[in-house]
Amino acid sequence: MSPRRESRRVRIVPKGPIVIEGPVDVEAPDGSTVHCGRFQVALCACGLSRTAPLCDASHRRRLRHRAH
Repeated sequence: MSPRRESRRVRIVPKGPIVIEGPVDVEAPDGSTVHCGRFQVALCACGLSRTAPLCDASHRRRLRHRAH
């Protein structure tokens, strides 16, 4: 049996990122791992981030363009 891990809170922000209590290791689709030591980590949910899988707030620009 594997050791029990503490659960992490995951919050999905409408029209924004997926926020996870850190620290956390994120496995990308290519199999690489990104270690995030922060107390809170935002993952890109819109697909526009230049720092994927981490959020760089690109979703904000998309929302601004739709508003005009």
